[in-house]
Amino acid sequence: MKLTREGKGLLITGVLVAMAALNTGNNLIYLLTALMLSLGLLDVVAGYSNLKKISADVVVEEPLYAGPGQTAFYRFFNDKKHSSAFLVTLKDTDTGMFAVAPRIDPDGMTEIKGVVTFSCRGRIRLSHMKLSSGYPFGFYRNVVKLNNPKSFLVYPELIDVQGLLAGVRSIAGSGALPHPSGEDFTDIRPYQQGDPMRDIHWKSTAKTGGLMVKEFRAGISRHVTVALDTSARATPEILEKGISLAASLVEALFSEGYPVRLKTLAQVSAPARSREQLYHIMDMLALIQPEEPVPQALQEEGQEILLVVLCSRDSPFRNLAQRASGVFDAIRL
Repeated sequence: MKLTREGKGLLITGVLVAMAALNTGNNLIYLLTALMLSLGLLDVVAGYSNLKKISADVVVEEPLYAGPGQTAFYRFFNDKKHSSAFLVTLKDTDTGMFAVAPRIDPDGMTEIKGVVTFSCRGRIRLSHMKLSSGYPFGFYRNVVKLNNPKSFLVYPELIDVQGLLAGVRSIAGSGALPHPSGEDFTDIRPYQQGDPMRDIHWKSTAKTGGLMVKEFRAGISRHVTVALDTSARATPEILEKGISLAASLVEALFSEGYPVRLKTLAQVSAPARSREQLYHIMDMLALIQPEEPVPQALQEEGQEILLVVLCSRDSPFRNLAQRASGVFDAIRL
């Protein structure tokens, strides 16, 4: 229970009126003192009853990205059988979530639609959610802490990288990012989980009885690797910019039909050919921390188009960047 500004005013006024009643012996002032005391006690009892058996939950549309506002649904539940709850507030100080339910019917649920903004990527836990209400008079604010173990995984903020990718494509004679569509395939192989349905070769499928897909130039023209410098030499601010840039490149390339994978100084993902595999890469980027390089990560594979995101001047990926189709410096963002 928290005393509000109005409640402090009532308390101070009540003390002054009570002192006046004692000094004057005026029955009318005694009645006024009793009335003020009754209002305070009624506010405490009614406020406690108002929040009794009230719970809440938050549902946020996924996937979640840092930066832009995300749609959130705040749900208030009233387990009381015969009485409604009024003016119930849900608040979480860590995430900035805030919603007010004007009325929650007996044994019912009220849903409030709102917007929540996550300022950073990573695992966000709702560990400081509280219900509160100043009903009925607002002299006291009753507060109940919710034991809610729910958490959200927030992906890095996405930025517009079409201009950067256009610069890579315009490199004269590099063939850096050939368009993934077309009929310039050189082989046919059995279908693998995650292969795009548009790559199915229906004639071969009809002949063999099993799904067969086209292999484009032995995979060279369709396989893009985004290498992210996750060295501890980078400042936290620059590293976050690099992570955001890498996530944006992965998302943009996947949306255009490229199987794309992520390589860091210590981890390598599988090429994302499906939305589920893309989310696996985003999970990596949401939780990634500075890493120490391993020898395997510094090697370039022959059948890959390589895009490098540098986050430090003396990055371990510097040598790799010399052979890359595109290099992006997060320091200059």
